[in-house]
Amino acid sequence: MILKHTPIKKGKKLYKFRIYVGFVDDKSKYVNRAGFKTKTEAKKVYQEVKLLHIKVSIDKKVI
Repeated sequence: MILKHTPIKKGKKLYKFRIYVGFVDDKSKYVNRAGFKTKTEAKKVYQEVKLLHIKVSIDKKVI
């Protein structure tokens, strides 16, 4: 997981993350999300995205 903060006006920060989700069409696929006001909020969404892609990959293996 890559979790970074981006400085904006007046010393405020926004958080963003990038997560690797696997190969699609023989290319590496990443999911990017940005614009979170707190690190905790970014981590929460990161966990949701991660869980979603784990479920999708498990479903594909079952078929």
